[in-house]
Amino acid sequence: MVICGVIFVSEQVEKAIRGVYDKHNPISSHVRPHLTLLFPSETGLRPGEIYAHLENTASETVRFNVGFNGIKLRPEDLLAYLDISEGANRLRLLNRKLYGGEFEELLDVGRPFYPHLTLGRFETEVDMNRAYDELKDFNLTLDFIAERLSLLERKAPHRWETIRTFDFREKGS
Repeated sequence: MVICGVIFVSEQVEKAIRGVYDKHNPISSHVRPHLTLLFPSETGLRPGEIYAHLENTASETVRFNVGFNGIKLRPEDLLAYLDISEGANRLRLLNRKLYGGEFEELLDVGRPFYPHLTLGRFETEVDMNRAYDELKDFNLTLDFIAERLSLLERKAPHRWETIRTFDFREKGS
């Protein structure tokens, strides 16, 4: 079973970035815009173990605001992404919690976590830089409240299905 843990962006944020996301991200027709917290990983854990860990992690997490800080490039991965300003530390903490316990075996220590929303994936650095010239002035002023974690399962290459969601706690609860 190949799983992935994400926070989907709000409908309002999705509408604001949809044109850019569709144009530059080859998986746009397969997965809605999202923040990846648990990278795609093959696991032999049973579904009940996976659900219990994610439920426990989500129940300890209070909903939080996520805001963006302009477009950045990650040349080593050939990515253009929206940098996270508000909520970045909360996302880092959530990422660390998700890789705790039995999930520690899924952690790829060679792949550091940096909070971001991928807008584009490119074949070459030239393509990435060309897209950046087009996108560098794209300024998303919207933010959203991260309310839940979604567990995705890969059903085919580039085809992911949400198999369960885990709500974060409301403030004060």
